[in-house]
Amino acid sequence: MAKFLLVGQADHDNFGDSLIYYCYLSLLKEMGHDADILNASEQFTGRINFLGLHVKNVDTKNIKTIEHNYNGVIFIPGGYLGCPDFTDVLWQKKWVKSDYFKSIFDTIDKLSIPIYIHGAEVGPFAKPIVFKYFKNVISSSSKVFVRNSGSASYIKTTMGIDTAVLPDFIFSLKHFVNIGKKEKLFKLGIHITGKVFANNFLSKRFMSSLIEVINERKIGSVLLFSDQIIPQRFKNAIDEFRQNVNTNTRLEVRDYDDMASVISNASECDTIVTSKLHVGVTGLVFGAKVLCIASHPKLKRFYQDNNLSEAYLNYFLTSNYHKKEELKKMLDATFGDYQSTSLEDNIKNTLSIYKNTLADIVSDSLCKERN
Repeated sequence: MAKFLLVGQADHDNFGDSLIYYCYLSLLKEMGHDADILNASEQFTGRINFLGLHVKNVDTKNIKTIEHNYNGVIFIPGGYLGCPDFTDVLWQKKWVKSDYFKSIFDTIDKLSIPIYIHGAEVGPFAKPIVFKYFKNVISSSSKVFVRNSGSASYIKTTMGIDTAVLPDFIFSLKHFVNIGKKEKLFKLGIHITGKVFANNFLSKRFMSSLIEVINERKIGSVLLFSDQIIPQRFKNAIDEFRQNVNTNTRLEVRDYDDMASVISNASECDTIVTSKLHVGVTGLVFGAKVLCIASHPKLKRFYQDNNLSEAYLNYFLTSNYHKKEELKKMLDATFGDYQSTSLEDNIKNTLSIYKNTLADIVSDSLCKERN
């Protein structure tokens, strides 16, 4: 049996990151191994514990004294080594100032156990202030697997390092979370985010466009659902949305309860509009057509790698007219029309790919321990 320290974004209440950790820990335990999480918040571990999986948190301050208990450090699947779009110019300064990752990187640099990167996002746009940390851990890793071809290309271009490309880990979701067979109760699901419900000009225009499509197409059932506790600042816009859709439209609003509730909500929708990665991936796994309207590079990379480029629209650079037309096309399509061969293959094969590459990591770590 091997035991690892897991690193990822574990300091906030985020559906995608919580789900990744839950599934990854489940995979490790299923394969006969164990792990603890590095620098996780109590709220974060609580989400995982709620689904029946006990997990222990380890503080970076204690690593040096207990590193002998572990076979290695794994940077698990996630977007924490990726950079946001141009709308968040202060992200990289925050990344360093928060000390969450900086303290991890500074500590890991001094450990004698091996480091592995297993399905993480890397780049683009990293400035020197954070790039030096990215490069240091990647060049120090015994094995590097990234989750899309854009990450591999970025590492090759900026660091001269070849990496293997894996599908997004959450394609394996059904293996770890059993919600039973769900009916498609809603013709359209709209993920509640600031891209639709914030109090600004762009959000208001986008919300109006969605309402126009719903009313024009006489869509009979619409679900608004969230992957976090709905912020108070979105409530007025949600009320406005409710007031402006056709009275014949069955509109339901579901707040965030836990990870399982988001998965269940996504699985009940025929078509989903989202600006987040793993709400979209969850929908795809359960046969929903997903239209992603966002601006983060990781989203564009994901849809390109799965030959679904038309399912991704840049939030800022795409006209509202084009957004409406693409949504109408998607509403009219079947999932069979929508999905690509790449998507079908990834949903089918991701679990075995991650099992095999994790077995490779375990084998390497045990060999290094013997040596």
